[in-house]
Amino acid sequence: MISLFISNVSAYWSSSTTYGSQTAQISGTTQNQSSSITLPAGAIAYSAQTDNGSVSYSQSGSTVTVNLTSGSSSTSSSQVWNATKYSKYVTVTSGPQSSQSFPSTYSYNDGTYSGTINQSGSAKLISGLPSDSKTATYDYYDRYNATATITSIIGSTIYFSWYYPSVDSYYYYSYTQGYSGNIAFTGYNNATYVDSHFDFASPNYVGETGQGYAIHIFHYSGTVTRPDTRQWTMNYNGTVYQGGYDTITTTTYTYNVTIYYYTTTTTWISDTTPPDGSATLSPSSITSGNVTINFTATDSGSGVKSITLPNGTVVNGATATYTATDDGVYNFIITDNDGNTKTIPITVSNIDRTVTITHPISVDYTINPNNATPFSCPDITITNNSNIKVQVSIQQLKSTAGGSIVFNDVLPTKYSDWSKLTAAQTKLDIALGIKIKETATGTNTWYSIINSSPLFAVNITSKTALGILNPDGAIGNLSLSAYCGNAWNNAYTSKHNLTLIFDAY
Repeated sequence: MISLFISNVSAYWSSSTTYGSQTAQISGTTQNQSSSITLPAGAIAYSAQTDNGSVSYSQSGSTVTVNLTSGSSSTSSSQVWNATKYSKYVTVTSGPQSSQSFPSTYSYNDGTYSGTINQSGSAKLISGLPSDSKTATYDYYDRYNATATITSIIGSTIYFSWYYPSVDSYYYYSYTQGYSGNIAFTGYNNATYVDSHFDFASPNYVGETGQGYAIHIFHYSGTVTRPDTRQWTMNYNGTVYQGGYDTITTTTYTYNVTIYYYTTTTTWISDTTPPDGSATLSPSSITSGNVTINFTATDSGSGVKSITLPNGTVVNGATATYTATDDGVYNFIITDNDGNTKTIPITVSNIDRTVTITHPISVDYTINPNNATPFSCPDITITNNSNIKVQVSIQQLKSTAGGSIVFNDVLPTKYSDWSKLTAAQTKLDIALGIKIKETATGTNTWYSIINSSPLFAVNITSKTALGILNPDGAIGNLSLSAYCGNAWNNAYTSKHNLTLIFDAY
């Protein structure tokens, strides 16, 4: 015999826990230290230990911050090169040089101390003169042998000429103050003839030649220049350094920290049971308006994921509302977190917008000047046979053809005393008004009285609400009143059209 047992399985999470640890070494020069340690994703720290002092911790996400205090230290020494261990102040003179423009700094190095030092003051002139120019002249005498020729003889005076010697175009001028340069030949001095002598044999005649000598003064002039011979020096001073080793003692606090943690792994056990749901209607009684369906879904397994409304809209969660505008069946589809679905039909049958009213087809009013109250008219009784409230409105109250006279609809204020109208005025004008007769609301009559004062025909130009009748046979009355003249000379008939509108409320 084989027995088969089937049981419903609800979805749930099955959890398993794994434990682990993570160690880190944290060192620094202060006793109190903080550091961050990153754990595996999803790990939860539950303890922290250290081999030195005390430890506390806090966790944010996968980061654990450890705070270490009260640990003991270790000390070590080391030699550290110090490039500026020794120093001295030096002054250096740079130059001489022909320019007074010196670098702003000077690289000093005497083989032991070195460094960069800065200018001290301005450049100093130690020798020389600035460049200059002047005009220089030079004259020199030259005695030379020459042959002269007699050019003319006047009386006892003999005139003769000879060739001047060739001369250099320039003379190089040099002077102890440093001026020098080529100066140009500017001509012979007029005193040339003073020191000259030639011998001519007698008798003398023009064209005769003779031997002798002449002395000339040669003249040179021009501009000579003196170069800039100035020499400058510059003083530099500052501190320079010699390196050496410093002995550094370091105090270190070392903490070995271990963080203990656990991780939890969850496994989803499937759900095979479909969800369920129910709804409430608001309002639940007969209404002429819309009905709100308040839907609630339930699922004992994986839980409700969403509700699909009758119009296809998906609402995440276990509750939703939907507006029904007509009677009918509205289907809600529930989906749980494991994909199971169920369709729940909700029936709406309390929407009733049918309006059923009983009222008279016609009402006769009379005007008898012999009565204490000349105008009289029976009430217009309206019975609401609907299951819903009904709003009663007046669309029109207007004089019309069909009788022996046709009134003009006017306001009561047209005449100050309607009892004094003439016969012609009496047959011409009337101020006919309508209002709700009742002055108070009640269960079996008006639910609301909107207009309690008379509405006169001449003012009714569009649909105007009078009041709202309760359902299920509630009765309300409309009464007519009028301002009219009394000067009647005969019996007449007239007509008014009354149009009422009844709307579901």
